[in-house]
Amino acid sequence: MNETLSIIVPVYNVERYLDQCIRSILNQDYRNFVLILVDDGSTDSSGSKCEDWAKKDQRIIVYHKENGGLMSAWKYGLLHAQTEYIGFVDSDDWIDSDMYSRLLEEAIRTQSDITICGWIGDCKAADIQQKENVKLAGYTFQADEFREKLYPILISGGNYQWMGISPNRWTKLYRRELLIKNLSFCDERVSIGEDLLVNFCTIPYAGQITIMKDFHPYHYRIHEESMIHKYTDENYKKINLLHECLLKVNAQWDYDFEIQINTYYMKLILSQLDNEMLFGKKSSFQLKKRMKMLYKSKRIQKALNKSEMEKLPLKYRLYITCIKLHLYSLILLIRKVKKI
Repeated sequence: MNETLSIIVPVYNVERYLDQCIRSILNQDYRNFVLILVDDGSTDSSGSKCEDWAKKDQRIIVYHKENGGLMSAWKYGLLHAQTEYIGFVDSDDWIDSDMYSRLLEEAIRTQSDITICGWIGDCKAADIQQKENVKLAGYTFQADEFREKLYPILISGGNYQWMGISPNRWTKLYRRELLIKNLSFCDERVSIGEDLLVNFCTIPYAGQITIMKDFHPYHYRIHEESMIHKYTDENYKKINLLHECLLKVNAQWDYDFEIQINTYYMKLILSQLDNEMLFGKKSSFQLKKRMKMLYKSKRIQKALNKSEMEKLPLKYRLYITCIKLHLYSLILLIRKVKKI
């Protein structure tokens, strides 16, 4: 059987959720695929679970590697895939049975290099589902339309949440050669915004991109163990690394995304400051010291001078104004006002 699709699942310490993820993939209406499980040095039973599943279904291939992070895990899987199309599923999420049959059908019909669906955020603890508001849905973009219709809102649109294309791997079906061509830009050290970096590398090389309408088959699990909910001081360095990598990629295009990149960077930095005030267990003195350090940063000064601050939430714009005026106590007060 000549497989058309490889579905790559990076796996790291997800024994609690892995079975549901794998089962949902194996239950796809479309059957002609390879499921590549990349165990990224798990220390729980995830690795052995992968092997158990491989014994049950010949479509599964398992690789075990030393822990290197999410970027290194999916890249490892990609380099071992041989199919024309590539899909990704995160190991704590799950998908509906018609996800890849419909994505493939649309990709073949439109001859698209990237075909995109929507996702649903599932928070079981709070019994909440949130459906993505898919931008630019129901349209196939030709390469000669990117500059006018897609690039101006690719990273930073009408507000900081309004991106032209959702910055994730897992709602997309990629033509493999598109990803392979741009692997050198996917720095394995990047662990915040890595999916945005991947898409920023690949989208300008695509010939056609299709965004499907009213189709949300991917279930993104929202839980307190998620990496995005963990605070650490190291996140500032990680955000700076992402900014550096995005600017490096930007230098190769004939369209300048720097303003959008800087706007997104400031959103991440201010979001990190928000998290530090909420979860960092820092004193007021320590938080004020952080704000002074941020304002003195040459990278942040440069980003502020070439960005679109009006596209940030009101709260973040107030933070910037207060930092410039050295009103650090006022920022701490603003943070306590939950409605802002």
